[in-house]
Amino acid sequence: MRLINSLLYDILVFIEGHEGRGPYKMPEKLGDYTIEQVNYHIRMCEKAGFIEPGRSKIGLTGYPSYFELGELTWEGHQEIHRRRNGK
Repeated sequence: MRLINSLLYDILVFIEGHEGRGPYKMPEKLGDYTIEQVNYHIRMCEKAGFIEPGRSKIGLTGYPSYFELGELTWEGHQEIHRRRNGK
């Protein structure tokens, strides 16, 4: 799957907006992205160290049917700051 940088940013901003109220679930749909794209990009955020690993439940499709997202890490906060400041 192709990495969509705007989706990575949308996920980080979603988590930032819900910080301290977790665990929280990612919405079924985020913008015009498919659930498969959202699930993939959540995993990429975890692998990049932007968010703490969360929990997921695998559905019938083989993809997670939901994610309980982890908190933003220091790197996740820094990534949001870099993008907001155009760096």
